[in-house]
Amino acid sequence: MMRNTKKEQKLVHWIKVVVLGSGAVGKSALTVRYLTDRFIHDYDPTFEDIYEDEKKPIVVDDEQYALRIVDTAGQIEDIENSFQMRHIASADVVMYVFSLTESQTLHDLISLKDRIDGMSATPKPSVMVGNKSDLTHMRCVSQEEAMGVANNLNCSYFEMSVASSSRESVDTVFQSAVKLAVDSQKVLENQKDGKSVGKSVKSALKWLKKVHRRKSVCSPMFFYVSPVADESSHQSPPATFV
Repeated sequence: MMRNTKKEQKLVHWIKVVVLGSGAVGKSALTVRYLTDRFIHDYDPTFEDIYEDEKKPIVVDDEQYALRIVDTAGQIEDIENSFQMRHIASADVVMYVFSLTESQTLHDLISLKDRIDGMSATPKPSVMVGNKSDLTHMRCVSQEEAMGVANNLNCSYFEMSVASSSRESVDTVFQSAVKLAVDSQKVLENQKDGKSVGKSVKSALKWLKKVHRRKSVCSPMFFYVSPVADESSHQSPPATFV
């Protein structure tokens, strides 16, 4: 899977990514860094922004997907407003961001995901991002703790610094979100048709292992993956890449 701008390939799908988390954890910084490769130090936390990235589609299984990213504003307490709830309800994948330097933001994330999962019969595909890994002297959330939470919440996990990680690393977070959303859609379609879900899950795992072997992508990122695999429980044993 990679970005592709070949004119002969036709854009066929939009993937809606909703970025959630406590205030000042880096939601806007992560979104803008992905779209422009610029790191913003200051931004207005009171406004919600919606970005549509059609110029650089992501290719999954020979089909192109464009991103519609909803960068939610304010604090987690604001999540109950109807505008944000509407975006979450229609999201293809949810990206939860927390700060590795503030343990409360991780605890808030756990509560937030529980509330969102309760909105529908099938939980949304989810990616969890631990930001500010460069601030090692301020870190208070260990990799082990974050991985444990990711496992319990059935999330893919990425640990990084929006400020200093490579462009390719930032891209990988959003590419994996698209891959997860697409594979989750295939799982649901296969379940409706009474087919096995194993092929879609194996495809996701194969891609993530391939990405992990590319050091330019993985450093300074840490990967943790917990995909949907079991047809009855929607869960599977976690796969860890160190």
